[in-house]
Amino acid sequence: MEASASQVERLRDFAQRTHANLGFIDRYVAQHQPTDEVYEVTQLLNSLLWLVVVADEWLVLHELVPIDALYREGLTTLRLTGDEIPTDIASLTHFLRNAVSHVNVEVVSDLGRITEVRLWNHLYGKITAPHKTDLVISVTDLRLLAELLPRRYGLLEPASGPLILRPDRL
Repeated sequence: MEASASQVERLRDFAQRTHANLGFIDRYVAQHQPTDEVYEVTQLLNSLLWLVVVADEWLVLHELVPIDALYREGLTTLRLTGDEIPTDIASLTHFLRNAVSHVNVEVVSDLGRITEVRLWNHLYGKITAPHKTDLVISVTDLRLLAELLPRRYGLLEPASGPLILRPDRL
């Protein structure tokens, strides 16, 4: 069954609004440095949460492109460790969805400025279990992921792929 135009448009519209809000916060912070009126990394994590949850929950993530493809698109700091390291972009999206939605996030700062974000998932999804995967990524690359992933999945224009809804969401 094919997705209705209204379903596709609704997802794209909200992705574009999320992306626009993130851009607004970025511009505000750039013009008002230093500021404690808004928190761009918090907005980035909130935006990423929505963008990757939509991709993971609503879309067919057919893209088994190796993570290395992201390096060719400009990503520089993606340090993954653990027993279940994502090997492709779809599994990285799923990892990010779980880490952010379960608040498995820690910010790393240098002289009060957030420079990196650490995300993780626990074995069996239990908070008391050891970590099965950890990711340390620069704020710059996290921002780039918030651009690259939604474009790859067709949520933002110019889309690099078609937007295909999961059959159970139709």
